[in-house]
Amino acid sequence: MAAGLLLLALSSCAIAFSLRLRSLTSTVVAVYLLAFAQIVGLSELLSLGRAVGESGYLIGELAVTAIAVLVWSRTRYLPPRPHFPRGIREHPLVALLLVVVTAAVAYQAFIALATPPTNWDSLTYHLPRAAQWVQHGGLGYVDAAPTQRINVFPPNAEIAIAYTLALARGDWLVAAPQLLAELILLVTIFGTARRLGFARSSAAFAALLFATFSNIALESVTSQNDLVVASFVAAAAMFIIGREPREQALAGLAIGLALGTKLTAVFALAPIAVLAVLVLRRRALLTAGWSLAAFAAFGAFGYVANLERTGNPFAPHQERFEAHPSLGGTISTTLRVFYRFFDLPGFATVYLVMVVGLVAVLVTAMILQGSRRPAWRVKDALLFALPVLSPLWIPLVALAARNLFSAVHVPVNAAHSTATRFRYGVNGMADEDISYFGPLGPALLLPFAALPAVNWLRGRRDGVQVLLGATLFLFIVELAVVYKYNAWIGRFVTLPSALCAPLLAVAYKRRALAGGAVIIGVLSLALAHAFNVNKPAGLEAAPIWSLPRSATVSISSFVGPRMASSVSDALQGRGRIGAVMGPEDPSYMLYGSDFRRTVVYLPRRDPFAEAERRGLTTILFGDVPKPSSRLASTSRWHFVRLGYWLLATKGSTPPLRETATASVSTASP
Repeated sequence: MAAGLLLLALSSCAIAFSLRLRSLTSTVVAVYLLAFAQIVGLSELLSLGRAVGESGYLIGELAVTAIAVLVWSRTRYLPPRPHFPRGIREHPLVALLLVVVTAAVAYQAFIALATPPTNWDSLTYHLPRAAQWVQHGGLGYVDAAPTQRINVFPPNAEIAIAYTLALARGDWLVAAPQLLAELILLVTIFGTARRLGFARSSAAFAALLFATFSNIALESVTSQNDLVVASFVAAAAMFIIGREPREQALAGLAIGLALGTKLTAVFALAPIAVLAVLVLRRRALLTAGWSLAAFAAFGAFGYVANLERTGNPFAPHQERFEAHPSLGGTISTTLRVFYRFFDLPGFATVYLVMVVGLVAVLVTAMILQGSRRPAWRVKDALLFALPVLSPLWIPLVALAARNLFSAVHVPVNAAHSTATRFRYGVNGMADEDISYFGPLGPALLLPFAALPAVNWLRGRRDGVQVLLGATLFLFIVELAVVYKYNAWIGRFVTLPSALCAPLLAVAYKRRALAGGAVIIGVLSLALAHAFNVNKPAGLEAAPIWSLPRSATVSISSFVGPRMASSVSDALQGRGRIGAVMGPEDPSYMLYGSDFRRTVVYLPRRDPFAEAERRGLTTILFGDVPKPSSRLASTSRWHFVRLGYWLLATKGSTPPLRETATASVSTASP
């Protein structure tokens, strides 16, 4: 594993250094993009010979490294050294944020590497998809997949997961792509803010503050793909704004990778295209050409596979989530998504204590500042109070929004625009699937996204900043046109939030506002991790790192801990099994903790005939119609019920442990 990662890093650095980029920020982002592109490209090529696996990756990386080092040796260019400003004492807020975010990232790395995956989407399709590719030695459609999501969505994030599964021979690295994407997002936010003209301290403030947003921190320890796609789009924007000719190829590469990662990247195409025309003028055509080439090489695989299998390059219609466009439905969904910005993840358990404590902080700060010269003005006190008291005023504003919705008769649960029921109220649960950005979302992110447009009306016109801020609002409207409202739609907003995050640098000019933002950002980051329902830290439940693997599966799925333990025990020692699973079954748990069990998905229609054709003697039935009891008396299959799942075994397979069976019916051979 170490050899593969080392070769990947070496080859990507060699190629990036050969580009002779002027800034260290650009070089770091370039290394990331080139490494990801290398993983995707090698996976596609190796799939032609069914050679996706550790040995295939190592051979491919050796070849790429040899060529990359040879090219670099002609220039031997090294990027600029990092610049550490001497005036760090003049920026205690940035220093505090740096310390807190560094500690948080260290904790996130521990959680990501030392605990098993628990996210629902990951267990049902992100991870099974990658696992199937590794076991079959190549990318492609998975036959008899329990859910079409395993096949139809753009695959780049799962390709990276497959790479980690192959090299690590286990799943302890599957969250690494998301965690790394978060770090790259911080770099791109810093780089974009600098290119917009902000000072280093302001740019660092914007990047580090973004790391305190609840959903950013929560998603960084999962094997989802929202941070990954956001990192690509943010990188493209940074390179375009930089105007450097050599960076435009990298901007195109980032766009191609983004389109191959998640369909929501399509919604960012219009703002990115306008940004390119606005900044690059005629040279935007060159960036478009690089984007098309990168998409063909590193983004088109999933679309081509869909077109070949279904006749539709995009995901087949999903009636549950696909909106039926109408003006009323679009307005309703847009308003509901904005309403969900009223978000306090992790605050629910300790809300009263937090509010009292924050009021005490405000009073103390005002007393201390009042004794200094120059003392705070009323404006400074209000700016400090805006974020600090946000946990207090957010529920009040949410209540006012509810009354406004009712007054203007917003249809909040119309069937044609609703997939899951919308409920009023402020979310207090720290869950990566439903959390937004914490109190700083409505307190800072939304206002500073709108601020450039306000400044434009006041005569201070900066088209690039206006476009970056408007992207957040435009993106949400685009979502509302295509998707019905659902409880999980907020994750998609991560992408436009990353694009407008550099505008948070404006807040640092007002130290009172920045100080309040740091206090609430640090607090919301701590509470998100402390009360993360999918990765508990031990305050409300046993810590995730102390739980057996069978217990972690039950955290976000319908499979209880006793049932998960029964399934694990029943499959012990079985190296190859068939599986007939439902679309919401966490089928990834079937592969085992050491990833040595081969799982063959079987069709629901006549799975026994298919199992015999493939030489399988074990079939696990999930949340699907089970075989009839008559079959038990007329076949050589033995049935064992494991909760609401059913295990079928045949012939001389190892006997089941008695502790694994909830109820048993057997047929004589």
